[in-house]
Amino acid sequence: STRALTTPTPTPTPPHAFTRKQYRRGPVRTIARASSSSSSTLTVADALNSLARHASTPGVNLYDVDDDIQLCIDILIEDGSVSGGIENAVRGDGEWQVFCAPHIVNLAGPVGVRFAPLQYVIDGGKIRSDVRHGGIVPDGWLSASGKVSATVPYMLDGRERPACRIDFDTFWIGARSDDKSSPRDDPNASGEANVVDKAINAIGKVGFLEGIATFPVLFYDADVGVVVFQFPPLKSNIAAFLQRSI
Repeated sequence: STRALTTPTPTPTPPHAFTRKQYRRGPVRTIARASSSSSSTLTVADALNSLARHASTPGVNLYDVDDDIQLCIDILIEDGSVSGGIENAVRGDGEWQVFCAPHIVNLAGPVGVRFAPLQYVIDGGKIRSDVRHGGIVPDGWLSASGKVSATVPYMLDGRERPACRIDFDTFWIGARSDDKSSPRDDPNASGEANVVDKAINAIGKVGFLEGIATFPVLFYDADVGVVVFQFPPLKSNIAAFLQRSI
């Protein structure tokens, strides 16, 4: 039988020294840190662990990325490791929280729209994404579900990167009736879709283009649970943290 994807209940994890296996490999780079006038040496391990500490801090969202966090993301991108290969990366089953998505911040922020949190669940080749919106627009949720799979490598800035394909095929909006802080489950799957739900789903299907379905994976560490991938149309590097394996 097919398992239905359910939305994760936010369970913030406090900052910690990782109980998951520490990341130990990677080159040493000497960089000038934005927060200091002196030079500092960061390894890939340093960058990875700094990002995971940041992403696991309660309340952190897309709008909390400073120069130091961006630098750590850049170091992982330069390293480019994808542990276990792309087939392993797309099997990263669990609840993921996106903590960096520059295209969303840059496009929505200036017009007063805020998106947070942005989360997704991968489970057995299926994916569900939920993002909460607010600001000048009414508070609510945008949700989509579909399939995620490995695809052919993607040439990016002269470097071949492994890539995944995400095919969203179902779309809906709204919060749970008993908890406005959580997105509702798919009304199309439950048979509870009304006329508005069916219209939203139809519009989403039309708006989801084949050309935006491929995402090069720039870095993935299965032990600590950090992934960086790109949305190529806007050259936006997105980073996410595994909150809970399933």
